[in-house]
Amino acid sequence: MELGISYVLAMGAACLMGVSLLCLGLRVCRTGKAAVTPEQITEARKNKRVLEELVRHPGWKLLNTWGEAQVAPRRNKVLLEPTSQPYEQEFTKGEIQGIELMLKIPVHLIDEATAIIALDVEGSNADSDE
Repeated sequence: MELGISYVLAMGAACLMGVSLLCLGLRVCRTGKAAVTPEQITEARKNKRVLEELVRHPGWKLLNTWGEAQVAPRRNKVLLEPTSQPYEQEFTKGEIQGIELMLKIPVHLIDEATAIIALDVEGSNADSDE
């Protein structure tokens, strides 16, 4: 299955949106208020749309299936097998967390974009079709 350039662009957008949302979250923590600019609302709408397309893409569903298939034996290894090598077990736990995090990022970023869009008190819908 060929993933195509749109899939790669969607993954890039996910990374950029994550950084943008992190900056907004830090601003909210620092100032106690969430003042969003029209540009942030526009970016959130655009990124939300791209990430929703990513999650619906057959390639993402395939990647998700593969990721879950990778997590199951690692989790069983950590939970069901006694170990004399605690560092190896910690490494496996890190692999589990990394794979699960990668699979959860797009959905989390969609939720964050939805929250940013909800902060648009002026209701500017002019840029919703970009």
